[in-house]
Amino acid sequence: MSDVIVPVFVCFLLPVCILFIVFYFKSRNEKARLDLINTAIERGVEINPDLIAPAKESKPRKSNPYAMLTWGICLVLFGLATFLLIYFLVRNANGSFDGAQALSGHAFGIACTGFIPMFIGIGLIISFYMGRHYAKADKLEEAEENRTATGNKTE
Repeated sequence: MSDVIVPVFVCFLLPVCILFIVFYFKSRNEKARLDLINTAIERGVEINPDLIAPAKESKPRKSNPYAMLTWGICLVLFGLATFLLIYFLVRNANGSFDGAQALSGHAFGIACTGFIPMFIGIGLIISFYMGRHYAKADKLEEAEENRTATGNKTE
């Protein structure tokens, strides 16, 4: 029984617990900041504008035009690796636990969960190339409009 509990805890419950802890402390800090502002308002104390502003202003990010392609390729490879890993692990279960033979018969069906990130990655790759195609078409259309607009002014 403990052979099943530890992997389930590590794979599913541990990430949920980590996320809960992160969001809990983030929420608690924000609540403490808001309580401090409310207390200052009630007492009539002048409030520093930096206290009211959000704690951290993030710098504007430069958009990477190849980010979607990069994520798409990574997800395709991750999905394929996950599929192969699960397929061969489940197929080669040699009776190490009860029901291993029945489970190895369904190895392909279980391993198909790896196709989920793979198809998401394929969608990102298709979206990247379609975006490039439409951006190129928009530039050509804009150049054509500029050419006709400047042609009309000179006449």
